[in-house]
Amino acid sequence: MRYRLLLALGVWLFGMIVAHVFVGISELELDAYAESVRQRFSSGRRPDPRIVLAGLDEAAMSPEVFHRGTHAKVLENLTKAGVKLVFVDLIFDEDRAPELDGALKNALEKAPPTVLAGTTRFLDYDDGEGLRPRPPILAPALESLLEQNHIVLGSIERPPPSRGGRWPYFLSLDYGDGEILPSAALAMLGLYQSVAPKDLVYRTGMVLVPPLKIPVDFQSDQLDGLAKTVFEVKFHRPATGVGHEPGEGTYPVIPYLDLLEPSPELLSGLRDKVVIIGENTASENDAFSTPLGVMKGFEIHAQCFDRLLNSDFYTAVSPATNDLITLTLITLVASLALVTWPIPLLLTGGSALIFGYLSLNLWMFDEKHVVAALPGPILGACAAFVGLVMVRVILASRFLARFIPIEAARGILMARKTAEAVEAVVIVTDIRGYTTLSETRTPVEMLHLLNEYHSVTVDIYHKYGGNVLTFQGDAQLVVFGYPKRLKDAAGASVEASVEVMKAIDELRVKWGIQERKNFDVGAGICAGLVYVGDIGSADQANYTVIGEVVRTSHKVQSMSDALEGNVLMDEPAYHACRTKPLVTKIPGVMLDGFPEPKVLYRVESPTRSLAGPASTEDEKKDDSNVT
Repeated sequence: MRYRLLLALGVWLFGMIVAHVFVGISELELDAYAESVRQRFSSGRRPDPRIVLAGLDEAAMSPEVFHRGTHAKVLENLTKAGVKLVFVDLIFDEDRAPELDGALKNALEKAPPTVLAGTTRFLDYDDGEGLRPRPPILAPALESLLEQNHIVLGSIERPPPSRGGRWPYFLSLDYGDGEILPSAALAMLGLYQSVAPKDLVYRTGMVLVPPLKIPVDFQSDQLDGLAKTVFEVKFHRPATGVGHEPGEGTYPVIPYLDLLEPSPELLSGLRDKVVIIGENTASENDAFSTPLGVMKGFEIHAQCFDRLLNSDFYTAVSPATNDLITLTLITLVASLALVTWPIPLLLTGGSALIFGYLSLNLWMFDEKHVVAALPGPILGACAAFVGLVMVRVILASRFLARFIPIEAARGILMARKTAEAVEAVVIVTDIRGYTTLSETRTPVEMLHLLNEYHSVTVDIYHKYGGNVLTFQGDAQLVVFGYPKRLKDAAGASVEASVEVMKAIDELRVKWGIQERKNFDVGAGICAGLVYVGDIGSADQANYTVIGEVVRTSHKVQSMSDALEGNVLMDEPAYHACRTKPLVTKIPGVMLDGFPEPKVLYRVESPTRSLAGPASTEDEKKDDSNVT
């Protein structure tokens, strides 16, 4: 239990550190990722049915009809239709023909509240060093209308680059000396709410259109010297721009020339609507890339006005609440470290927890317009969860490594195939004199002796690259050459076996056993094709090795006492040794269960005297280590 508490604490600290890295990021940047996710997975924002677009297509932009007389006629028709508000995304900063200017002025005087587009002017400083930004102006023939607050100039400045899937929109531009120009969308909102531009209130972090409070971000642009407030637009499907057409879920788009000679049905359908007029040709002129595709500038103003009109913007929770959410989420993830679930259940539980938080945040945003910062808590929770899974995998692999090779343990944890046919060397060992040894000791004492014996010998096998796959009481089944590949698996198995025999002599002295016959070990080494993997039922299985080589190893080991050798090898194992050991060849050995005699090799330890029949002269010439 103690290690699990330490694991939970470590996971918790790791997650909090990662989350803390993102605390210093500004609120808008912190929520950039969140908005990208919402744009893709939100149920979809519906356009306000009070908004109608009037598009200036190629026909309307022709010189024959594109003049202020046409605009005046359209405004007169919109006035007859009873529209509530008009925005004209066209620049009227210079006088034209007096009769056309007069017609437009007369139409604007009688028209519903109207916003005209304005852009920043850049004038030379008096000292001639650089340019200074100044507010837009209106044609002198129309200037008097501004004083009546019946007409308002609205900024249509190009937006700054999008950030993390979000699309910023300038809500106001501060030219200094109290000269602040609202954006087109903000000017429309003010007129719609009967709030004059001078009554708009600009505060740190928000713009007030009484009683509405709009959260904004502040920017100071050193390039043009303007102080700006930025509002994040949340788009629905566009109706303008290349590849987009009006349809279900978009604003209706009326061809501009249809307003020049409107039908009675069209006029009646425009009552109490907000009509937004702008360029809508098939070209890329005045088109901007947004998270939902390229759309025309006048529709961007419309969509931003839509959000402002419907108060469709988020209210960020306080930093303290964000910290509490982060702490809670990471604590829940860290608590999984206390549960002894398998890795798949941990993955499922952790993923469900994080997905649940994302879903709750999305619902709060869509339904309540409240949002908590996502990256900090989510990245902290994900980091904690990844750390938890990694630690659990490490602990599980180390635990499994007590029973199976570490490589195989990792393969099982990663759901990789572990059963396969391989060329390997197998050692089967057995303790001689085990019965006599157990008669003089209690079961508990025998358990301690066996554990010490296995600990010492397993370390030796691991030293030479071998893996003990099975313990059967006092017997061991060891594999060399799998899963770890060895240059000389057979040679390594012989070296390990010889060192094990020396360790047996040391254990015999340590345990006070006088005679070798009361405690000794025999080993049979065979090489060939074996099958390694987990064997058993769906509920219980062992990781082991099977095959003819394993059966032969058992039989060879069983002859070690009769042939007066601690370590015996079959012919394939001997010939597989790149470095030939000192051996005695023993031909004609009959093994139980085999119809034909076998040739075995007795490995001669330097501490033992050579015994057994000698090899022929021809055999000595082939291998000088064979006697």
